[in-house]
Amino acid sequence: MASSPTQRSLALMREQGYVADIAESYNAFIKKRKDLYKFIDLVGLHPKHKGVLAVQTTSGSNIQARVKKAEGLPAYHLWLACGNPVEFHGWRKLLKKKGGKQKIWVPKVIRVTQSILN
Repeated sequence: MASSPTQRSLALMREQGYVADIAESYNAFIKKRKDLYKFIDLVGLHPKHKGVLAVQTTSGSNIQARVKKAEGLPAYHLWLACGNPVEFHGWRKLLKKKGGKQKIWVPKVIRVTQSILN
């Protein structure tokens, strides 16, 4: 599987039937990544779902910090108010089988929609 959280989430979205792409950009001058609207790494369209899915992807230990950061952004609330969902993917390595030795990347997914905020 892909090596970075962004690539793992992109692969997951595509497996789920999304037409997905990277929305963050890289500023070579300052050597830093910039998220779309300060919280979106990926966007996806799905033929069976309304709206545009925004995804913030990170490590499993940082997922709550990313949620809290997004909640403080006006663009996050506007995104949801427009009827678009947001998912936070926190990637961590877990044992494939109980008692086994092989570890696999597994996402913790937090999905937020406008209805959750009402």
